[in-house]
Amino acid sequence: MKKLTNKELQTIRKSAAQKTICVLFEISEEKYFEIQYQTGLQFLEYLYTDELIKELEVSKYFWNWWKMEYVQIDEKYLYALKEEGVYATIENYAYYHAKAELMVDSIVFKNLIKEGQINELYSNPA
Repeated sequence: MKKLTNKELQTIRKSAAQKTICVLFEISEEKYFEIQYQTGLQFLEYLYTDELIKELEVSKYFWNWWKMEYVQIDEKYLYALKEEGVYATIENYAYYHAKAELMVDSIVFKNLIKEGQINELYSNPA
């Protein structure tokens, strides 16, 4: 039997959480990704200046990080549905994502600095 890599396991987890959310709320994958994208933009607007948002909103490093974090929040939400009796509503789902206390990983900023997309003043914007 083949041993799965971490990347393969992440892909399976991401797919499972995404599909479960889509079925639960009867939304398409397109709608799921739209919600994920809009939530990511709201996250940026809450924490950062307009200048930094312009750089992050087009950064593959930010969006790759955001998608991983988003899946982890999805998994926590699905666990809460099962174990904590949280009601399955789109409002509760949005709330779970909005209340997540996240900070963009420093590796995102380091990669942007390395590629010259932002300067070192933003290496620790919080």
